[in-house]
Amino acid sequence: MLLLLTAIVGCTASTTDELEQNKEVVRRLLTGMDAGDFAIFDEVFSPNLVVHFIDGELNRAQTEETARAFYTAFPDLQHTIEDLLAVDDKVILRATDWGTHEGEFQGIGPTGREVAFEVIVIYRLADGLIVEVWEQGDMLGLMQQLGAEVSGQ
Repeated sequence: MLLLLTAIVGCTASTTDELEQNKEVVRRLLTGMDAGDFAIFDEVFSPNLVVHFIDGELNRAQTEETARAFYTAFPDLQHTIEDLLAVDDKVILRATDWGTHEGEFQGIGPTGREVAFEVIVIYRLADGLIVEVWEQGDMLGLMQQLGAEVSGQ
């Protein structure tokens, strides 16, 4: 019985360590991007990365291009982690992103406005790398803060 209990406790500790390691990968990604260090992508993204959005998917190269464009529009963009949870091979992030609109975004020239919007992202990891991402953000709220006319209003 003691051997079985030791095996169970040992598995739990290992699983807890893996979950914490996965959360740390996501923290490193956010910290790197917020510091403008896009070399972090080489450390945390799988070459076969797939990012799912409501309107399509991006591969790794497209993801990096999109992130760079976003940080060009909002060069001081920062993520405030509200929740970071790990379950199995997934890390779930709820964050508030905030920054100043200083470059073109979605056809809207720089407004100088400070914006904040929420995102929820699910990261799937394998072998310490992010291999798949599902992201939902309050783009409607972001566009409204930039003064865009949004249909249906």
